[in-house]
Amino acid sequence: MKFRLPPRPAGGKHLSLAPKQGMVLISFLGRGNNQRSYYGKSGTRYVFGGARHRAGYVYEGDVEALAKMTDQGKALFERVKVPELPKMKPVKEAWKPVEPVEVAPVKVRKPRAKKAAID
Repeated sequence: MKFRLPPRPAGGKHLSLAPKQGMVLISFLGRGNNQRSYYGKSGTRYVFGGARHRAGYVYEGDVEALAKMTDQGKALFERVKVPELPKMKPVKEAWKPVEPVEVAPVKVRKPRAKKAAID
């Protein structure tokens, strides 16, 4: 599943692509191609539906209210479990700069004189 733009809060501006602290990734399970607005407990408006808004970040306090929403007995939202990134080994040594190399002098040749064309 590809994630595109996050939901829009009230006011129409997009949340940043990187989630803010206290935000959770959820996916929209509803049917249909139309985008619809859903409001969380905090009053924040989230837009889900259609091809572009199948998943997005919501505030953690709004997850419970959105998770309770159903359509014909089926849940509309589910929380996405984001896998943790593998832990990287710390870099012990930074790269070492290369010592300057002595440049050998270059001999410059004088340009040759052009020969006159013979008629």
